[in-house]
Amino acid sequence: MSLSYFSPGSGAWNLAHIVTQLPESTILFATPSACSRIIALSSLEKGLPFHCLDLSMQELTLGLTEEKILEAVPKVLEKSKAKALFIFTACVDTFIGSDHEIFLAPLREQYPNVLFIDARMDPINRATMPPIVRMHISLSENFKKTGEEKAVNILGSFIAPEDDQELVRHLKKHGFEVRHMQNMKTLEEHSRMGNSMLNLLVCPVGMAAVKALQERLGQPFVNLCGLKNIEELTAVYDDICDRLGIPHMDMEAEQKEAQLRIGNAADKLNGRPVVIGGESHNHAGMIAEALHKNGINILRLFDSERKDEHFENIDTEAVEQAKAFAEKRFFAPEAVAVGDTAIYFTGTKHFYRQIRFNSHFGLYAAVKMAEELAKAANMERDPREIQKKGHGCSAL
Repeated sequence: MSLSYFSPGSGAWNLAHIVTQLPESTILFATPSACSRIIALSSLEKGLPFHCLDLSMQELTLGLTEEKILEAVPKVLEKSKAKALFIFTACVDTFIGSDHEIFLAPLREQYPNVLFIDARMDPINRATMPPIVRMHISLSENFKKTGEEKAVNILGSFIAPEDDQELVRHLKKHGFEVRHMQNMKTLEEHSRMGNSMLNLLVCPVGMAAVKALQERLGQPFVNLCGLKNIEELTAVYDDICDRLGIPHMDMEAEQKEAQLRIGNAADKLNGRPVVIGGESHNHAGMIAEALHKNGINILRLFDSERKDEHFENIDTEAVEQAKAFAEKRFFAPEAVAVGDTAIYFTGTKHFYRQIRFNSHFGLYAAVKMAEELAKAANMERDPREIQKKGHGCSAL
């Protein structure tokens, strides 16, 4: 076991926010109180619906989890009127090995019009299926195929794509609806995502979910993650257009437009050093390289591991290794930063907050980061903002 360190920059997604991707739903945490504390705080301060069933050590060890859940659920449904209920258990439940069918089967029989989702909050289970991967599968289990609609789904992210994204713009121009869970207002709308013609995967954590949908509903998917250059991006965009029967995109024009916008942002930054936190995007390193090649002064990339061999022009620093803190802390108050880790280490007042699992992909990912950095260069904010857990993060 190695020693790890996590900075106070904690503005990440947690379960309290993730479950809001399913409309008309609520949450029951059937866990020891210490396990649900941070989720409860996030829910309260964000005004999100949640319910806690605090299980004592005696109840857990005597195998009373299933019985207590069966007693609690009718009260939750009566109070919330929810059409879907996430039932979360914790790591200790995994160790004890309680049988979830003991409560799921009778609940589904008693409430046939309620969607019950068997969820687990067990971060210890990272080797086989981490909780965030399982959550993407759970969130898509409500998809139903009743026909085919002229639409595509963006999956793997928790924030809907912006209209300015080049592929989104092209799809809408040719009459396609671009769907994302965040924009679904009802459980019925959410279920209709199963009728979309194609799933577009924009974050790797959704891979298991899109594979499950392909097997269950016959929905094909295209992987937009980890594309290293314009040639790979063009090939994938062409594949998407061919599958949907629409003209290819003019990638030469799109690339020129992206370079122009990044260049304008570079002019506004005027050589100011930029520091990027790896948690700002799943492919922060590749974006940093793209910005560097287009005239933005990337001073450093803070990532979970040292990856200097992949990013030759970028000074990369690990942040989850104890040895990183045996050295002098990096400090650059004059820098412009993106990502909570970068904000924490630099101590800068010029920053903006962005969290991975967003829908920034393709050329737009670099354009968006460049333009937001240029805006942040002329604004001052209190870096102590990053000490707020996910509920207070302006990126959510």
